Amino acid sequence: MQYSYIEYFDGWEKIFPSGNLIEFQQKSYIELDSMVIDNDKEAKYIKGRKALYQAKCPICQDVMSFNKGSKTVNKNPYFFHLDKEQCFSFESLAHAKTKKYLYELFSKAGYIVKEEKRHKDISRADVAVLQTIDGKEELKLAIEVQASNIRTSNITKRTNIYFEENVPTAWVLILDSFFPPKEKEVNGEKIYTDSYSGTRISSFNPETNSYEYTYISPLKEEYFFITGENNKAFNYLMDIYHVIVTVDHNGHVFLIRRTPESSKLGVDALLENREHSTQDDIFLVNRIAEPDIVPILLETELLRAPHSENDTRLKKNTQLNEEFKGQIHRSDSDPTNLVDAAIEFDKARQIEEALNSIELARKAREDMKIAYTNKLLEIEQQKAEERRRQEETLAEQMAKDYMCDLYNRYKKEFSMLVERMETEKVQFELYSIGNW
Repeated sequence: MQYSYIEYFDGWEKIFPSGNLIEFQQKSYIELDSMVIDNDKEAKYIKGRKALYQAKCPICQDVMSFNKGSKTVNKNPYFFHLDKEQCFSFESLAHAKTKKYLYELFSKAGYIVKEEKRHKDISRADVAVLQTIDGKEELKLAIEVQASNIRTSNITKRTNIYFEENVPTAWVLILDSFFPPKEKEVNGEKIYTDSYSGTRISSFNPETNSYEYTYISPLKEEYFFITGENNKAFNYLMDIYHVIVTVDHNGHVFLIRRTPESSKLGVDALLENREHSTQDDIFLVNRIAEPDIVPILLETELLRAPHSENDTRLKKNTQLNEEFKGQIHRSDSDPTNLVDAAIEFDKARQIEEALNSIELARKAREDMKIAYTNKLLEIEQQKAEERRRQEETLAEQMAKDYMCDLYNRYKKEFSMLVERMETEKVQFELYSIGNW
């Protein structure tokens, strides 16, 4: 795994200059990244059982050690458990906590939950849901938790490998990480503003001279907008699945889907092979009650992901800002307020009454199928109309050609007739003169 965490101690900056200070459950930790840690100067303090400082896994709390990897076999540096072979591999605390939450939900629902390790050519699935059939464990659903922007080609590869095994792949997005915050400077200080809106309602408090945020009611749905840069991966996933389950750093779980009107526009762009930006889209969002999360994910359709012709490498500025990456989010409403990037999933559990997210997801898929079918019918009607016009044009041209040919033949025969009459006339006159 890429990250490990050490409890805070004074002077940590000198020992681990590549580390980042984060807050988790009211405690301070130093986050270490295996990709940037200095193998000679820093890693020696956390290697082995007798290491001076203990790097721990935030999920199981077991001690970890560092492996510098190998250039020979193209293996990146990584952290590994000293006493446990299996644990969650993760990119950040938010990513790990989301995986653990899904793991627990499916376990409680009676499913066998593991990490998927069978494929050598891709990273293992974050959560593999299995069921026992005739005494044999079979993979029922692969879940990918995505905490950062991703190339559409990677989505295609991961999805289609499982498709070949007749297994659907559900994608769960961490909103605050998948949509990197926009950086701006206010009074000489860098702050970050959200790249999406709709999950919270803001109101200005004149007494505190600041904005206060309230999450949308579980009994209501609101419009969801992408306010940051165009996110091709989100568009691509929405084109495939039509509904996406997401979470935020505050532990809320959401269902996002296109409005029927936006679905039609998306289908139009897809079938007409036109670019379709997330800024062109209008989505609907609602909070999901905990009992609905497993059924919604289990209803993920078995679909082959199409290859994207417009897939390009991610721009550097579409990646998470290094100061924000899986760590601390500074709200634009309060520059001093730190929002923990490690998610505590209690909000969905607290919902007593909510919209039926399962039916909303089904309706969104049905709306998309209707829009797709109607667009195909429209295209076929346009093709039929075009064929009719072409046939009419062809028939008209054939009629013109026939009349032209008929006229030319008549003209030729008439000319021959006139010429023959002239010849006969001359002969007659000569004959008359001869008789005279």
